Amino acid sequence: MRRFTLLATFVASLSFVTLAPASAEEDRILLGLGAFAFNEESDSDIAAEARLEYLSGWRLFDDMFGPRFQGLGPYVALNVNTDGGVFGAGGLFLDLRPAPGVYLRPFGGVGGYSEGGSRNLGGVFQFEIGAGAGYRFDNQMETGILFKHISNANLNDQNPGVNSIMLTVSMPLDFRLGD
Repeated sequence: MRRFTLLATFVASLSFVTLAPASAEEDRILLGLGAFAFNEESDSDIAAEARLEYLSGWRLFDDMFGPRFQGLGPYVALNVNTDGGVFGAGGLFLDLRPAPGVYLRPFGGVGGYSEGGSRNLGGVFQFEIGAGAGYRFDNQMETGILFKHISNANLNDQNPGVNSIMLTVSMPLDFRLGD
């Protein structure tokens, strides 16, 4: 609990550092489709999953470390699976550009899970950690792959955790096909 309190205090203090928006990034919307519990032994435990995510264009530390580091920004996401599970989360992502056109986006957050007819994750309060990687085209569209893990970090008696993998596409909120 002490670590969680320290982490929450650190994240809250970040809001006081700077409120300047990044000039190079725009708000983005990400859509993902893939498999929930994809690495389970039984195929009957695997469900299709969809993700809708908002990535803020606002960045902390956006111009401090050169063009490969695009900053730390907030996100919110909604995940649903075909077994009736719903997970809503919010947190922070790191925007890295290791090569032209290539992005790497690790993220972590907290959220609430409703199991529906899906997997019991031991409680409502869950943590999410993962990473996305892919390619950004000249028109700012991105395609990639996303891996994430959801777990309650042993806050409850039961902590099975679950892994998901998805193919993703994202675009700026003001995206236009052809001008």
